[in-house]
Amino acid sequence: MKIPQKLAYTTVGGVIFLLIFVYALFYLFSARKIAPGDILGMSLQKTLASQSISYQLEVKLNDQVLSRVNGQLIKPDKVHLKGNIYKSEVEFIRLGEVIYMKDIWTKKWIMFEKSKIDKLNLLVMEFSPLDLLTYKQVLSVRYKGREKLARGKMLILEGQPVLQKDLPGLKEANYQGRYWLKPGERRIYQTVLEIKKTAPKQTIKVKIKLWDFNQKFELKSPSI
Repeated sequence: MKIPQKLAYTTVGGVIFLLIFVYALFYLFSARKIAPGDILGMSLQKTLASQSISYQLEVKLNDQVLSRVNGQLIKPDKVHLKGNIYKSEVEFIRLGEVIYMKDIWTKKWIMFEKSKIDKLNLLVMEFSPLDLLTYKQVLSVRYKGREKLARGKMLILEGQPVLQKDLPGLKEANYQGRYWLKPGERRIYQTVLEIKKTAPKQTIKVKIKLWDFNQKFELKSPSI
């Protein structure tokens, strides 16, 4: 018996719709089956495993911008960053234990030993953005919806991170983190850390954007 063409199209369309519906149910079930803490843990691990990244980092103290820089990082210890810190234009290159700074007036490069910068507790966040994603654990992780960013659709998670390494002067502070990640890629593209300190009462917000994972960069010492 010959099936009418219209009926055949309707039948095929119904089968395709059913397959899409079943796949959607399977995807939703699978996504919900994974605990948010596990998704965040896997995403942190994959992000931290990147051998190179581009990043933007902004630090605010009580809603006042302290620094906003763009940088490139090559593990373990090569960084090039430029932007504004304390309302001054800056540019730094770190190559291991040596740091070069461009003088804002003469545009010439000045060389420092990293140990001297460390004693001043400067550039801790700006040079080491991945340290802000290195945790002992993240407590109370929960879903907070989805959002489309410039680099794609993101899943948002929140939690209370416990950092592996204490930030200078912030050992007793309380941390709250929000993380934007691509579910399929399991990599974090944006983070906002809110750090609350009671004595003196302060709120520090650190926003980090990450991209160019594992891209080839070349960082060389500047001409002095």
